Amino acid sequence: MKVLANGGLNLSELDGWWADAYSADVGWASVTAEIAGRSGWDAAEANALYTLLEEEIIPTFMTAISAASRLGGWRESMARLTPAFSANRMVRQYAEEHCIPLASAYCGRSADAGRKGADLLAWQRGISSRWHDVRFGPVAIDSREGKYFFSVLVHLGSVEPDDIRVELYADSVNAGRPFCCSMARDHAVPGEPQTYRYSCAAPNHRPAHHYTPRAIPNREGVLIPLELRLITWQK
Repeated sequence: MKVLANGGLNLSELDGWWADAYSADVGWASVTAEIAGRSGWDAAEANALYTLLEEEIIPTFMTAISAASRLGGWRESMARLTPAFSANRMVRQYAEEHCIPLASAYCGRSADAGRKGADLLAWQRGISSRWHDVRFGPVAIDSREGKYFFSVLVHLGSVEPDDIRVELYADSVNAGRPFCCSMARDHAVPGEPQTYRYSCAAPNHRPAHHYTPRAIPNREGVLIPLELRLITWQK
């Protein structure tokens, strides 16, 4: 990443930070093993690199003064990428999103001779001993207006409704983010104690069977699943 602060345009494989930062107007991407495949990878990578050097990179630097479009690329590289991909940004983000919140949580839990910490430990032990009661009933799916509408019955047993979070989950597609949506608790099911109906909507641009309801513990201030690795999937 030093090339950014020194006014250069980056050339690298699409992995690590360059996989996030790459854009055709701020640098070049060379062929990777995933693109070339295992057979003939060395030759494919070498040919791609030499082609880039011969046809794009060397002419760009040789004609830098008159290449207004690529000079714009240098400006874009420094202005757009340097603030985002730097140790300064990384340390600030880690401090704001992780270190400071965790330090604050520790202070809260340790206050009053650790009363909140003791309450949290008791809750963790209690819900762990009762989690086996949680089970799913049948799932109903309706499709309309470009969406799926999911509805599922969940039997909580001795687990309190506020201590559980029911979600609809689907794995990522094309290296994107997984889909995860909190399902709303609609109402208790008459005649079935501690059984509730949960529902939510999801995009229907993929098969409905890609989506699966799941249940995880829920408590404000608790890092799930870091501090409590309990989960039940609808099967």
